[in-house]
Amino acid sequence: MRATVGVATPEWVPFDLSAIPGDPVFTVLIGLVGVIALGAGVRSLVRYRRVRAPATPIISIDAGPVEVSGIASPRGDETLRSTFTDTPCLVCRTRIEAYYPSLLGDADSFGVDEFVFSDEWRTKHDETASVPFYVDDGTASVLVDPEGADLRFETHETTLAVGDSIPDSVREFVESAYASGDAPWARRLLQDGERSRLDELATDLELAGPIEWRFVEERLDVESPVHVLGVASPRRTAANEVGVVHAVVGKAVRRVADGGGRIDSSRRSKRPFVISDRSEQDVEEDLLVSAQLELGAGIVVLGLWSLYVLGYLPF
Repeated sequence: MRATVGVATPEWVPFDLSAIPGDPVFTVLIGLVGVIALGAGVRSLVRYRRVRAPATPIISIDAGPVEVSGIASPRGDETLRSTFTDTPCLVCRTRIEAYYPSLLGDADSFGVDEFVFSDEWRTKHDETASVPFYVDDGTASVLVDPEGADLRFETHETTLAVGDSIPDSVREFVESAYASGDAPWARRLLQDGERSRLDELATDLELAGPIEWRFVEERLDVESPVHVLGVASPRRTAANEVGVVHAVVGKAVRRVADGGGRIDSSRRSKRPFVISDRSEQDVEEDLLVSAQLELGAGIVVLGLWSLYVLGYLPF
């Protein structure tokens, strides 16, 4: 009879959270913050290295990653009117933010975060509208599809204190949002506009509600300079598009086959797609500063976190 030799299977042992010093949840969260900051820094650094490459003359664009600079112009009559200033534009991001100085925060929301955090601007509305547009660098024009882009535009903002009257350019949008019934911030804003300074003092003493509102527009105006970093894909141009290359610059799409063998183009690749109304040098400096700050923060946080976990810090 031949004996059978068994192989011992290692038993799974759960991780002991008590091995983590201090509050385990807090310690893990701090480590995650450091990792996220480090990852954001690497992402900004990759974008910086891509933007440093010379801009591609549009006349020589080929499929793949490209960087173009020129003047933005509409495709036919396709333009937008900015939300607050009614300026003709091609891309417009609109934000409405409220400033909360109190611990209680916004009593209209009843969210946990509204009652924990204080002294901060909180976004109440954030919306981006865009239309495809041409970029002309003097050699030729190329179509840009701005959907999904990282927008880096000059900001135009208006700040109101409680009791200030709402400008007409903003009031129409706020009243429209209020009438829709799905924007509680609009009701609060309209009520704040009708308060007196005495009401403002009472609001502060009650520790409830915002004391300032900020209306922000970031837009790409018609016929303004633009710098685009993206991916060019083949495109058939119309017969009347003279001087336009057969390509469209936008967010790269990674084609992935699903289980049935079909191609799903909805998944986006991780290649950077940036549209800016600033010069290439300004974009480079902005990305470099972001990368340095994010990498520095990530390294510092992870360094202190490691020392704390290893027991080299006294607290």
